[in-house]
Amino acid sequence: MSLAYKRVVELLVGNVSFKASELTLAFDVPFSDNAEPNESRIDIYNLSDSSINAIAHFDSKIIVNAGYAGDVGTILVGRLVDLETSWNGPDKRTSIIVLDSEPLKERTIESKAYKKQTSASTVLRDLIKTANLQIGDWSLQKDIKYEEGITVEGSAIEAIKKIAEDCETPFYINKGRLFLRPHNKGDKTNFILSPHTGLIGSPELFVSEEEQGYRVKSLLQHRITTSSLITIQSKVVQGSLRVARGRHVYDGMNFVTEMEAVFHG
Repeated sequence: MSLAYKRVVELLVGNVSFKASELTLAFDVPFSDNAEPNESRIDIYNLSDSSINAIAHFDSKIIVNAGYAGDVGTILVGRLVDLETSWNGPDKRTSIIVLDSEPLKERTIESKAYKKQTSASTVLRDLIKTANLQIGDWSLQKDIKYEEGITVEGSAIEAIKKIAEDCETPFYINKGRLFLRPHNKGDKTNFILSPHTGLIGSPELFVSEEEQGYRVKSLLQHRITTSSLITIQSKVVQGSLRVARGRHVYDGMNFVTEMEAVFHG
């Protein structure tokens, strides 16, 4: 594809910005429907000492935009949790570790009791407001009632995880926002992945106890992330699938998105 020759990568660390056209960098940005924040790695080569000092701040906001000329989107929003510089032969490599989450440990709830027959959605709505959490989307597979009431204390995130488990609803973090929603719910992208739009090779079928789908590889596509609903058109599969997990990878040569997409409905 001609797009391969028009790659764009923009990295923002706090108030400092970098472009792949101006320096050498690489990244590995995973995404998943797991409740734990995803850890990404960004490598920048041969930065000056002054540039390193300018970005070496714990909890600095990190944004990575990637795509092609005229079609660029955000693939990572998170915060810097580690930075180190090492030498690889003549090259100086600065590695940044990023979590795609706010510092959620600080979001705590003082002991709060909810009366008998309170619904999970009522508790959840109150926790989100009280802890001032950034929510992407939420809806429950089952909205149970706590017959004997429930008391919440301590970590707001742990409390939300417990409610999600009680309601049999997946909970995950993506681009700094929290999501709770049924397996069959996702974000419409209207994106058709085919050999003409970046599909690389043939999708590979996988089957597990909980899901069935395809492992797929494409040219980097910023529209694809956790719960993206995409249409795949290939010789081995044609249909609508939900992306469960994957990663965006750039190593200076390869500029790809790898994913596991599952059947939904």
